Amino acid sequence: MDEHEIRETYRAMYRAMIAGDWPALERLHAPDFTLTHMSGKKQTRQAYFDDMACGNLNYYAEEPVSIDVTVKDDRSVLIGRSKVTAAVYGGAARVWNLRQDMELEKTDIAWRFTRSVAHPF
Repeated sequence: MDEHEIRETYRAMYRAMIAGDWPALERLHAPDFTLTHMSGKKQTRQAYFDDMACGNLNYYAEEPVSIDVTVKDDRSVLIGRSKVTAAVYGGAARVWNLRQDMELEKTDIAWRFTRSVAHPF
C-alpha cells in the first residue's frame, strides 16, 4: 500500500506544479524540503516555490516514464523519470527528460517529500 501511495504522491506533485496549486504543494513538501537542480543549484522549499510563483519555473505537462520506490519503515526513496514540458529561467518551453531522486518521510497523515536531486536521463 505504501508504494502505491508514494507513486500517487509523485503524480500529485506534478499535477500541483502544473496547476500552480500552492496548498497542495505545501502539503506534499516538508517544510525542510530541499531541491538540487540539474545545474547543482540547491534551493529551500520556499525559494523553489518562489521561483514557480514568479514565473522562473513554469511547468506545463508531465509524462511519467518510470517510478521506482523503495520503502523502509517511515522513509522512502523514489526515483522518478518523466518527460516534463517546462520553461525555466527565461528559456523557451521544451521537453526535459528529468530524473528526480527523491526522499520522502511518512507523517501522521501522508508521505511528504524531504529532498529531491534532479538529473537528466
